[in-house]
Amino acid sequence: MPRRGSKKTSAALKREPSPGNNREGVTPKKRTKFSSQKQTGDQKVVECVVQDTTGDTARTREKKQKRSAKSKLPKKDGTRKLAGGVARKTKKRSRRKSIDAKTIVESNPELSEKAKAIAEVLERLYPDPPIPLNFRDPFTLLVAVMLSAQTTDSKVNDVTIDLFDRCPTPHDLAEIEYEDLLEMVRSVGLAPTKSKNLIKMAKLLVEKFNGVVPTSSEDLESLPGVGPKTAAVVLSQAYNVPPRFAVDTHVHRLARRWGLAPESANVRVVEQHLSALYPEDTWGKVHLQMIYFGREWCQAKVHVPSDCPVCCWVGKGGTPLSAEAIEKMVPPKKASKRIILYSERLDEQRRAPKLVRSMSWVATQTMNTQVKNAKRPKRTFTL
Repeated sequence: MPRRGSKKTSAALKREPSPGNNREGVTPKKRTKFSSQKQTGDQKVVECVVQDTTGDTARTREKKQKRSAKSKLPKKDGTRKLAGGVARKTKKRSRRKSIDAKTIVESNPELSEKAKAIAEVLERLYPDPPIPLNFRDPFTLLVAVMLSAQTTDSKVNDVTIDLFDRCPTPHDLAEIEYEDLLEMVRSVGLAPTKSKNLIKMAKLLVEKFNGVVPTSSEDLESLPGVGPKTAAVVLSQAYNVPPRFAVDTHVHRLARRWGLAPESANVRVVEQHLSALYPEDTWGKVHLQMIYFGREWCQAKVHVPSDCPVCCWVGKGGTPLSAEAIEKMVPPKKASKRIILYSERLDEQRRAPKLVRSMSWVATQTMNTQVKNAKRPKRTFTL
């Protein structure tokens, strides 16, 4: 306490409590309003109006307790009990039923006729489509397809020239060092991840499948870095047994643009519609034909429907063009220098027939393998 007669400092004045907040019997709350009124003389009367909110807080707590006590699981009769035993009805959620693509195709014959007309145009333009990736056997095709994710086919073909010479078998790829493989495929997109997956895939292929690429989709997808699309492409272009219709960016765009699938359809829905529209033995061929058509005629950015052999009639409900009319049409300018067109791939096939394979060659190899297996004598075991 300061001495009598001494002046109080500003710090002491701040430490002292205010007289209005220190009155007996008054405890200010959060919501407090003060109103002052001056009177005559030296006296000063301060009125303190305090609003008690304890009642509101208690009600709020009761509401929260009731909400938390509600049962989350509805009962069989469509009601759930609250904390006080009061029954409350619950709304039933409606689930969307999955529609089968085959039923859509069967119920819409015009869609089937449109798909057949488009297939005729594709067959006229690309009768025997060569496979865009270079490969020697099913294993090298698997390696090339794994490298082709988010990369152009021409870049993959440039990289695999040295890669196939150094690692022609799964045993060679399993023994290569990670740094050496990364240096060989560095120009390919996502090279570090792909290099790790290639080495893991080769090791598992040697340990589990004796170095032979499996012919089932489940076994292929069990390998590191191999998804449903990669498995479908490998089985289709190596063994001619596609498990599903492979859908890439070109196939996805054309199917929706031509009305073979809904405009808002994802890859899975497009795959179901195309698998129902086309026979199973033509999935691999139509897949390649749509890729070449999308690169040459029906591009993503620069696209004029009147100059496209399919878009000029498919959206208007017209009739397909004749062969003479298609021959007179001129394709637009090439979208990118790295894109491989059908004519360019045919020229490469003439120069290197052992690396550039076509779907007819794949079908012939498959039939020859089946004939050899049928001629082999069956082993009999005597107990």
